[in-house]
Amino acid sequence: MCFLFNDFIGYHVVALILFLAVSILVMFLNTLAVVTVAILSALTWNFLFIQPKATFNNTTPQDALLFLMYFVIAVINAVFTSLLRKLEVVALFE
Repeated sequence: MCFLFNDFIGYHVVALILFLAVSILVMFLNTLAVVTVAILSALTWNFLFIQPKATFNNTTPQDALLFLMYFVIAVINAVFTSLLRKLEVVALFE
C-alpha cells in the first residue's frame, strides 16, 4: 500500500506506517518473529523508499541516520514490548 502512495505521502510517513505495523505485530507474535519483522521492515524501507531506490546506499547523512534510528528503535520496541508481555503473564499468575 505504501509503495502505491509513496509520491503523495513521502518516505518519512512510510517509515511511521511501517513502525506502526511492527508495533501492532508485537501484540500478536513472539519476540523472534517481531525482531525479524522489524529488521525486514527497516531494510524494505531503505531499499524501496529512500533515494536512490532499489539500493541500500543512502545519499545523505540524514537518510543514513534515519535508517539507523528506525532500525534500532524498531528492534528495541519489539524486544521491550515482548518482555513486557511476558512480565504481565508472570504477574497474572502470582
